Amino acid sequence: MSFLIETQRRFAESMLQLPPAVLRKVAGEEIRSPEGYVLDPQIQVILRLAEVLGHSEWSHQGVHKARRSMEFSSQILTARPRGSVAIHDEMLRVSGGIVRVRIYKPESATGPLPVIVYYHGGGFVLGSLLSHNGECMAMALGANALVVAVDYRLAPEFPFPTAADDAVAAYLWIADRAASLGGDPKRMAVAGDSAGGNLAAVVSRDLREHAQRPVFQLLIYPAVDFTRSMPSHQYFKSGFFLTKATMDWFLNNYMGRSTDWTHPRASPLLANDHRGLPPALVLTGGFDPLRDEGRAYAEALDGAGVKVEHRCYEGMVHGFFSMTSGVHVAHQALQDSIVALRSALGTA
Repeated sequence: MSFLIETQRRFAESMLQLPPAVLRKVAGEEIRSPEGYVLDPQIQVILRLAEVLGHSEWSHQGVHKARRSMEFSSQILTARPRGSVAIHDEMLRVSGGIVRVRIYKPESATGPLPVIVYYHGGGFVLGSLLSHNGECMAMALGANALVVAVDYRLAPEFPFPTAADDAVAAYLWIADRAASLGGDPKRMAVAGDSAGGNLAAVVSRDLREHAQRPVFQLLIYPAVDFTRSMPSHQYFKSGFFLTKATMDWFLNNYMGRSTDWTHPRASPLLANDHRGLPPALVLTGGFDPLRDEGRAYAEALDGAGVKVEHRCYEGMVHGFFSMTSGVHVAHQALQDSIVALRSALGTA
């Protein structure tokens, strides 16, 4: 970890652990959503710190600088689990290129382990194996599972549907080799946050009739409706990390020349049929523009007879799953996810 990241981490964590009364003074006046949700004071402090530390909006930085910025910022409050994890990378050939995967295996684990295939967030433009490293380690240790993070190819160099194709290809590659990697191909889940949640949902849909289909999907504030027509997109279009300007930039880069924003592999919520999909846990944040589409997706799954649980962490903003070392509610969301994974994969 670089000196600058460590310095910012220590500063941020010291601020976030202030006594509640002091934290509220630092955070400022209470902020409420139209429904009456109260913005978590730790999140409110982070928003102020981001402003002070100059973490500018990604859409203003250009692709390459924004990628570096996300890798940097994602390390500040990432999960820091205790325990030893063996980590190694492998490459797989896909149509038109190569995709790297990173495999996390708890060093104390024995026997064939359940497998969690993780797709990182970043609007299909940003994110990497480094940006979600802490969360993947935490899930491997907490769920006693083999976690495989997928470094799918990014837009604009590789527009839609490349990320979706890579996600499916990587899942099948992992399923075919699960036993040799120390995993159990009959106990495989998909997981992802934001754009990664979209890809986890797409993989679940594409493979719902496949012999090696996922048995569970963990969807963390998933982007599942590219029309962005629901109220939360208007309520939270600026001031809460994921802005309308950034989403415009992400989707314009990802969709490229395609105008089919309602295609099920782009917008899984808008598919005609949700039957036969794996059981799911859907996490949303009360101050996230993606909140309403995540809730709507959980409702659509439920209406199709799919076992699903939706948890809205009312005071959270988009990206809270990457803030678990400093934000109490974010840490709880990570633990809730691990409990759900253990239950679904038979390690509870």
